[in-house]
Amino acid sequence: MTTLRRAVVLIVATLCSACDKSPTSPTSTSTTTTTATTQVFEVTVPPGGASFYSISLSQATQVSVTLASVQRSTKVTPLTTTLLLGIGIPAGEGCAVSESVAVAPTLTTQLTSSRSAGIFCVNVADAGTLTTPVLAVVRVTHP
Repeated sequence: MTTLRRAVVLIVATLCSACDKSPTSPTSTSTTTTTATTQVFEVTVPPGGASFYSISLSQATQVSVTLASVQRSTKVTPLTTTLLLGIGIPAGEGCAVSESVAVAPTLTTQLTSSRSAGIFCVNVADAGTLTTPVLAVVRVTHP
């Protein structure tokens, strides 16, 4: 029994010595989460013409643009028509395009651009294939 008491005393002493240390304060980790803003708009693109939409940014950021769908303005059947998707700055009653790509509708980003704070525009234009006006739906995403 003496050996058992010594073992218990030794265990209690070890545990008590660990409790002698002062507690440490919890550490905090700061995480910043940026929420993306998505704007969806539709424009009518006439044969040989273009339409644009202006967007305002409060800070410099990366902008992603997607031509989501194209359809005839009189029917809801989706088309695979290639259009010119561009980004630039508003100029009078149009958009002075600085970057553009010829794209068919899809749900993945087709044009990415770094933009400074201010107003910019997304332009959708006929790539030379339209015979009737089409309705184009565009998605713009930015933090």
